[in-house]
Amino acid sequence: MFGFGKKVSLEGLHIAILTTDGVEHTELTAPWKALRDAGAEVYVVANKLGTFATLRKLARGDDIPVDATVDEVRPQAFAALFMPGSTRTLDALKKENKVLDFIREFMKSGKPIAAISSGPGLLALAGPLRGQTVTSSLAVREELQRAGAVWVDQAVVEDDQLLTARGPKDLKAFTKKLVPHFAQAER
Repeated sequence: MFGFGKKVSLEGLHIAILTTDGVEHTELTAPWKALRDAGAEVYVVANKLGTFATLRKLARGDDIPVDATVDEVRPQAFAALFMPGSTRTLDALKKENKVLDFIREFMKSGKPIAAISSGPGLLALAGPLRGQTVTSSLAVREELQRAGAVWVDQAVVEDDQLLTARGPKDLKAFTKKLVPHFAQAER
């Protein structure tokens, strides 16, 4: 599957992108494109229906349509979970128990999860990260450490089911590892 010159395929995998208003545009769109290009069926799951606005370096970005709310879907319907970040997104989603329950179910399932920037902060709030090595933006480092994670200052870290990255400057490295990480999902 990962041989010379072979492209990794996510054909037939349903992947949830959990996000909401204020997500950093490139943290959402670059991984989303990589997942779609690899053949995955990608669904934007949010805390409310409609559309939400992305941010482009604190300016309003594109409006993104929501495919479903966390109330409407179950983690069992997806092979993997991706959480792009921004502190605005983290602040909005962390207040919702149904969002944290959705993430907890993914964590318990062992399915691949990827998060970038402040996205890993949701992992810390959803459940213990005992001994797992992660990275993130500095804004959520302490929350991750309080949840039991070993935080490191690296561009991208893969530890078992988790793939984490610091932020937009690491998007290229993150996106390169994202598709193979999600290819581990059961089909």
